[in-house]
Amino acid sequence: EVVAHKLAFIVEIIEQYDLDGFELDFMRHCKFFRDDGPAPAERLRIMLGFVGQVRAALDRREAADGRYRHLGVRIPVFLATHEAMGIDVAAFAKAGVEMFNLSYYYFTGQQGDFAALRRQAPAAAFFVEMCHCTQIAPLPFIASGYDNFGFRRTTPNQYYTTAHLAYARGLQGVSTFNFVYYR
Repeated sequence: EVVAHKLAFIVEIIEQYDLDGFELDFMRHCKFFRDDGPAPAERLRIMLGFVGQVRAALDRREAADGRYRHLGVRIPVFLATHEAMGIDVAAFAKAGVEMFNLSYYYFTGQQGDFAALRRQAPAAAFFVEMCHCTQIAPLPFIASGYDNFGFRRTTPNQYYTTAHLAYARGLQGVSTFNFVYYR
């Protein structure tokens, strides 16, 4: 039911708007399965089915107007987290994902499983995500409430270094996330 509900929104967007592609954000709220839920193979089957249905909707749109649309995913930069989320880069690439946006989940970082991920889908494009902060910490002077934390802002030198390392590791580029917060 959840897959059908989410897919209906995505199909509506694909059919109603003139877009160049669609990115599935698997990082916004990245707990898709209960800990005692389906086994890893079943998680992957569910996620692959979802990705495949989005690819099919993009392909139907291409058939209607003759213009190809790309499919990307925003996924964790660390392979150790993929199985629990039902993510398999090689299988996603075979299902039609062409771009992998490697994310640190709201942070800018410089470590990750870049080489291993690239090997799983050598024909795909890979980007590392850069965000407005490198870490957060609770603020002792705020008792409670939403956003009860301070940010350590990512510096220009950290952005330049992150981009340099991404290219040096064979990634195609960088993407930006939550830059509205960078003031």
